[in-house]
Amino acid sequence: MVRSFLPSLNAPQTSMSPAPKALAFLILLLPAVWQCGRYLAYRIAGRSEASELLAPGLGLAAWLLLVHACSLLLRSFYAGLPMATLLLGVVAVALPRFRLTPRPRIPRWLWLLALLCTLPAAAAALRFNFHDEVRSGHWFIVSAIENNHYPPRHYQFPTQELAYHYGFDLFCACLTSLFRVSVQHAIDIATILLFYYSCCLSVLFGRSLGGARFSWLFPLILLFGGGLSFFADACVLTKLLSWASYCKVEGSDINPPVFSYFFQHPWGLGIPMFLAFGTIYLIQEEPQTRIPRFVMLWFLLVTLSMSQFTLFLLLLVALPMAEPFQGQQLQPKRFVAGLAISLAALLAARLLHGFLTPQAPGFGAAIALRPLSLARSLPGLARWHLATFGLVLPLGIAGALFLRARSLVLLALVALGGLLIVNLFINRNSWDIVKFATASFIALALLSALTIQRIMASSWYGGIIGICLLLGTVIYGSSFAAIAGFLAPPGWFGNTPGPLVGHQLESHRWLRHHVKVGDLLLSASQRNEYVNLSGLPQATAYPNLYFGLPEAPVRAQQELLRTLPKDIVSYQQQGIRWVVLDEPSALVPIASAWQKDGRAVARQTFGAIVILELPPLAASPPGTPP
Repeated sequence: MVRSFLPSLNAPQTSMSPAPKALAFLILLLPAVWQCGRYLAYRIAGRSEASELLAPGLGLAAWLLLVHACSLLLRSFYAGLPMATLLLGVVAVALPRFRLTPRPRIPRWLWLLALLCTLPAAAAALRFNFHDEVRSGHWFIVSAIENNHYPPRHYQFPTQELAYHYGFDLFCACLTSLFRVSVQHAIDIATILLFYYSCCLSVLFGRSLGGARFSWLFPLILLFGGGLSFFADACVLTKLLSWASYCKVEGSDINPPVFSYFFQHPWGLGIPMFLAFGTIYLIQEEPQTRIPRFVMLWFLLVTLSMSQFTLFLLLLVALPMAEPFQGQQLQPKRFVAGLAISLAALLAARLLHGFLTPQAPGFGAAIALRPLSLARSLPGLARWHLATFGLVLPLGIAGALFLRARSLVLLALVALGGLLIVNLFINRNSWDIVKFATASFIALALLSALTIQRIMASSWYGGIIGICLLLGTVIYGSSFAAIAGFLAPPGWFGNTPGPLVGHQLESHRWLRHHVKVGDLLLSASQRNEYVNLSGLPQATAYPNLYFGLPEAPVRAQQELLRTLPKDIVSYQQQGIRWVVLDEPSALVPIASAWQKDGRAVARQTFGAIVILELPPLAASPPGTPP
């Protein structure tokens, strides 16, 4: 019964991680990661509960950035992971000895609240493969990192480095390498841990912003807040509470709640890093903490460039404009300091590649100016915003305008920037421009929580009003969480690929050890299982256009797979290096003819599965799009 409710417990047998087993010994050094984060937090927050709650996030950020930088420098994940972890171990030993005495006491209700909030997220993570986990998404990126193809490459054009914020995927690859868990389980574990930590950090952020009283409002409104889908035209995916599912206004999808976006995994790492950034920004600056504060803001900005690029861009612009308002008096000179932090973070992000990796012509997002494109009419546009933001829009604006705290400027600028971008621009390749609306929602949710906190603290009838407002802000998001976590039947969202068994599993394992960076694979079945289950670049007739692919190479590859010409040069020109004859198809006699006349070599056979290697064309490196 448990396994039918949580199908993730029956994870498909993928082609197990090729990570060296000796990497498991690095688990012994993980306390050093926490110790480094604890020291960084102590330098900013001193002996306080903030330092205790910030320590895991700062340690994780330091570890992931260092692993990425070392792996990028050495072009090897399996060299970068031990090097970075050992370096942090050395740093932890060399750090000045310090003890937080008396040890800050974290309220027990905080741990219990975080646990209760995480229950629906944990159930949803274990029950479904949300969004782009499987289809040429996070399973592929994590598996590609496991294959030691670092930095990750595009799954269809492997000579092109993947322009993406893959910090979450790097974290999962670290988990699979150290703890020997499957990719699916690593994603689930990381999602659950980060959701729990986001609950804790949002309480800390609320206590820093508005005081300890009613600070439990912040995780509820941030993680379970949502719009008012009653203003939408139609909702889909489930008959249970259909108004709490995915909805449309005049043909345009409304933006899902933050709970749903947490399973678009860059947000899973980006939200806690954003909260850590905001908490450090709010900490009262002292002369001895000024430089450490600037360094930590820069450090977390760089981490956001690898974990959630939307939040990175908005903070990059907002920080210089908000910095003069930090403190008791307006200080225009601090604009220069904020600008220096942003520019230094932008430079570091460019050097660390990620979303800012150099792109070949035609690759990447196609951003265009198209004002008010979210609906076909102004009333429809208003309904889209009400359905997407609900009460957090007026409550957040009220918090930014009427509470008049200087510390609110950063959140107000993030909210405003996201709203402007989503209403003025489009991405021709995807719907992803609405992620700026999600960033706005996060900022507005925190401002709304502050507004409700102040209302509830004012009087007993203010408490009643505040509870009503709270229910209005979370009715959509919490209903969605209930559906995803407990009410929806199995198979409601996402599909889990079937297991690899026997010769199929053996062939995947062999290919993971022999396919090199830049190689492209073609299978007779033309199923994407090599991409999804083993992280192997594969020619496909069904490309994921969200990555922003040039039209000509995509059509050339689709035409090749449709016509299957007999001339081997046509395949070599597409960069195909490996041909897997895994089931009967029109490709089998063609490839067999290449093998007979010596133009292709049979490298390995597993039962009926034959793996052929094609020599590369001298004038066309493997994987180069024509």
